[in-house]
Amino acid sequence: KRVETALRLMDSEEWDYFHLHIMESDRISHFLWELWETGDPRWGPKFEEFFQQIDAGLGDFQENLPPGTKLIVLSDHGFCSIKNEVYMNKWLSDNGYLKFDSEKPESLTEISSATKAYSLIPGRIYINLKGREWAGAVEPGDEYKVLRAGIKERLGDMTDPDTGEKIVDKVFLREEIYRGAYLPRAADIIVIPKEGYDFKGNLAAEKLTYKGNLVGMHTYDDAFLYIDGMELVDRKPEIIDMLPTIMEIMKVEPASTIEGKSLLV
Repeated sequence: KRVETALRLMDSEEWDYFHLHIMESDRISHFLWELWETGDPRWGPKFEEFFQQIDAGLGDFQENLPPGTKLIVLSDHGFCSIKNEVYMNKWLSDNGYLKFDSEKPESLTEISSATKAYSLIPGRIYINLKGREWAGAVEPGDEYKVLRAGIKERLGDMTDPDTGEKIVDKVFLREEIYRGAYLPRAADIIVIPKEGYDFKGNLAAEKLTYKGNLVGMHTYDDAFLYIDGMELVDRKPEIIDMLPTIMEIMKVEPASTIEGKSLLV
């Protein structure tokens, strides 16, 4: 239906940039990826049939593009099977960083003023900083820096209680990833899991890990990019490179505030 609608709009509307977003590939992968990967006889073939439909739809889309139009196909992430969901707030609670005023909290408004840190998905840890958080308890400056460094170091010891496998792949402080005027709003610590571990933000989890209903999760390393008929630079692309690349194709000069660089040679 998305492709059919896109083709209709392509013909009926005036446009200089046309964006078709196919979301179903994400949804089906969350629920069927592991079944396809393990060769499930019932659902594996249906999974492949669905992606064949997407491929055919993209073919129809490409065939109907006006002459001279450049086609870009990309994903913002890849997929893999889930070994376990990981409840970061359970880890923070077990290690004394997160406390609640109620026994079964339902929201972050119930965190205690004794809380040092809490987590939101996926793997974002926020220090309970005075002046920023409503129940802030950590002083900016040295206390903040020491606490953050301590959490970062201890995260490396997080293991799956079912297998003993290390859960954490990398840990970053926010300034190691982000920059700009909105840096103070970013998570203080960003945790990247090893493949197959999916960080969740549940507040009242009773266990660190759990095998839930979803069997596929996002990955960072195997997103793809295809630009029809264009020669690309020989470097690893970043997601922030897409806007300047599109602007160059459209012969639009990017503003000086635009981050990233065009991928075109």
